[in-house]
Amino acid sequence: MEQACAKLGMMVVTYLVVVIVSVVIQSDLVRACTCLPKHPQQHYCDSDYAIRVKIYNQVLKLPNGQRFNISDPKISELPLGELSQSQREWTGHVQKVYKGFSKFRRLSSMVKLYSPFYDSMCGVGTLISDEVYVIVGTFGKRGLNFNFCDWHPQWKTVTSKQRRGLRYWYAENCLCQVDTCGLRHPCGEGTKEDAPTMSCEWDAWHSACTNHHTACVMTSKGCSWHQSKEFVECLKRP
Repeated sequence: MEQACAKLGMMVVTYLVVVIVSVVIQSDLVRACTCLPKHPQQHYCDSDYAIRVKIYNQVLKLPNGQRFNISDPKISELPLGELSQSQREWTGHVQKVYKGFSKFRRLSSMVKLYSPFYDSMCGVGTLISDEVYVIVGTFGKRGLNFNFCDWHPQWKTVTSKQRRGLRYWYAENCLCQVDTCGLRHPCGEGTKEDAPTMSCEWDAWHSACTNHHTACVMTSKGCSWHQSKEFVECLKRP
């Protein structure tokens, strides 16, 4: 009787340990993804590639290469450890290459894009089939990698100045850095206005105008925000 009770007690303890470990792992996954704000120009300059691509089917790719339709109910039965190493795989048709030309010459217009499966690991689960996106990211061994922290807007939301940036503006000015104030230093306390600088101060918390309507460009006096008509008008709005 005592042995049976001891065995039962051990089973209960083991079960509780498994539950606690599982909760801890899942809790870590939930709070794992943190993205620092970044201007589209800096996204472009820091990436290996930038493309406009139409997204098609999405599947789950396991570490062993096995694939599941993303809506397959069997996915919920797969081990957490295996899923944490798995990727979402999209097939995409490249409409335009903005960066990474030499690599894309060796690829067909149909490409594979990969992102972590879990949102909490900065995976992207929000791409819509038959929609067109701008996606920036890094080259992988078998395709194109990107995650939630990389710029991936729907093409229809990309402004005219951002499209200009993708075509040539951003590439021509990658020597200019976008200095995120509020993280490194308080906004307004960067370099002095009369001193030449290779960066533009960017307030990430009040950034809609600079995100949508301008780029940090090289001038004879250093780098500064281009004062486009759209940018100036945006700043005047309440």
